[in-house]
Amino acid sequence: MGACSSHELEGLEKKLTSLPTPSEFEGAKVRLSHLVMIGDVTPSTAKVWVKAPMPGSWELILSTKSLFIDADQPPEDCRIFTQHFENTGSLTFCFECDDLKENTTYFYSVYLEGDTSTVLSSNKSCHFRTAKSNYDSINVAFFSCHDPFSGNNDFEPGAWHSMSKLADDLDLIIGGGDQIYLDSNEPGITDFWVFLRDNQNLFYDQFVDSKGSFREHDFRIYMVQIIRQYYLIYWNDQNISDVFGRVPSYMIWDDHEIMDGWGSLTLKEKVEVLKLPSLKTGGIPIEDESLLANMVEISFQACAQDITNFTLKEKVEVLKLPSLKTGGIPIEDESLLANMVEISFQACAQVYNEFQHCRNPTAKKYLPIQDNPTGFAWDYSYNRGSQYQFYTLDMRGNHDCTAASDRLLGRGQHERMLQWLDTSITKETEAIFITSPVPFVHWSSIVELSVHFMKSLKDDLMDAWSHPSNHVERDKILAAFFYISNLYSIPIVILSGDVHCVSAYTLTDTKKFPNAKIINVTSSAITRKPCPAMATKAFQGSGKMKTKGNDGKGITQITNIHCEPKFAKSGVNNFAVVKAERKSISCTFHWVEKSRGKLKQSTVKF
Repeated sequence: MGACSSHELEGLEKKLTSLPTPSEFEGAKVRLSHLVMIGDVTPSTAKVWVKAPMPGSWELILSTKSLFIDADQPPEDCRIFTQHFENTGSLTFCFECDDLKENTTYFYSVYLEGDTSTVLSSNKSCHFRTAKSNYDSINVAFFSCHDPFSGNNDFEPGAWHSMSKLADDLDLIIGGGDQIYLDSNEPGITDFWVFLRDNQNLFYDQFVDSKGSFREHDFRIYMVQIIRQYYLIYWNDQNISDVFGRVPSYMIWDDHEIMDGWGSLTLKEKVEVLKLPSLKTGGIPIEDESLLANMVEISFQACAQDITNFTLKEKVEVLKLPSLKTGGIPIEDESLLANMVEISFQACAQVYNEFQHCRNPTAKKYLPIQDNPTGFAWDYSYNRGSQYQFYTLDMRGNHDCTAASDRLLGRGQHERMLQWLDTSITKETEAIFITSPVPFVHWSSIVELSVHFMKSLKDDLMDAWSHPSNHVERDKILAAFFYISNLYSIPIVILSGDVHCVSAYTLTDTKKFPNAKIINVTSSAITRKPCPAMATKAFQGSGKMKTKGNDGKGITQITNIHCEPKFAKSGVNNFAVVKAERKSISCTFHWVEKSRGKLKQSTVKF
């Protein structure tokens, strides 16, 4: 996705009339000025992602010796990488560092070329280590669901401080989705889609010309700029800087980087998100202000309330829909609303690539992403030696609940993962790590039944592998996991988030695959308001996995897969550290007790 030019940005901001500029959007929130994050590392390469505070030529200096920018002479072994940052509104770039030494600590500094006083990072904590060629053991941290504004207006630190203390003992960190919330739906920050819905008349005035043509390019530029603000606000935390500035990280998006339930919503349901309440029920809003004022008057009389101090305008405002309050009318053209949703998704994908995906391992040095990201392969693999193999599943980019099959991952991703299992897993492999943003096992069937009396849960349930519409896809992928695990007698650890609570399960099939062991570790949320403590009562218990035939429409059948719960907790912010020592797996869950703010942990051995 090509970045817009500085002239386009300036031109668009000058054209804005009633809509807020990017800096005015959530103007009271403090933004991230700069940040350095370590991405994918191998024994000889590293990706160093930088968010710069201003445009210009920036230099990344690497050295195996402690590095201070004000030293008289830089170390002899220092390497300098230069990148010019244009003012495209993002000011982000991923330095590609090669010809590095294996298993070596590199100190780094980032500064503006020709201006050593403008330094982003230059102290003893600014360092990372390249990968080894062979590993006896590995420590993998996993987190998900970062929403520090859920429930209040203050930045909630959650469990980040606890993770920062462990940073030097970690080999890598995996972000399992929802690293920001565009749709927090909480009072602490503006919901992106509510902002679009409630100001749709302003968007219409701004981006639909006098001939009725939708200026898609300008609309997309604006959406990209607004979405970037969420990253700059959400990631503005010193603990985040401390962790990701030292430990290689790998990330994948989930629905909240886009829209709640993205992929589990039909096009009509996506359009409904942007519809104002009266339009959702098939009506139109009342524009007769005298009638609205009369309705308020009579209603207040019925409540025995004195409204003599209310002006006519104030009475009318009580009943006006958001778009009418700003002087316009809601958009009734569903094709236009659908187009706005699609372009907003494209903007989400562009910004996700800028802030997250560009640090992930890719086949090509610079990731070419077309304007329409539909069909793009966001899944990826990497390794630590031949001993530990990793695959990250994308459950949003090609998730389509209306597809005939392979609704969660898409057929292409299934084929890529099966090929990877066939070619990358060998007799030297000690363990496999699969990142699946949504868990394979977590909620009981009781939760699935709740959709019959809580329609709002429909998309959440359809996101899950356990939903009947996804059983064929789930059974197919689990069959592949069990086969490989049994063939090489190695554990497969599935790392998941999404559900705002903690669980661990083992999955076994002693009848067909006696040497196989599948582990599903779920850790969520690191800062998002967690589910209440009593939610553990709705977790899946011990027993056989069930499946529904006929693509989820047939009778329920009992499979050979036994699910055994090993840990369950809710009501706390948390993250997990999985340790693999050869084929032995253990997981330590770390959490913060809200009532006392104490850090606690519990280790589970599998």
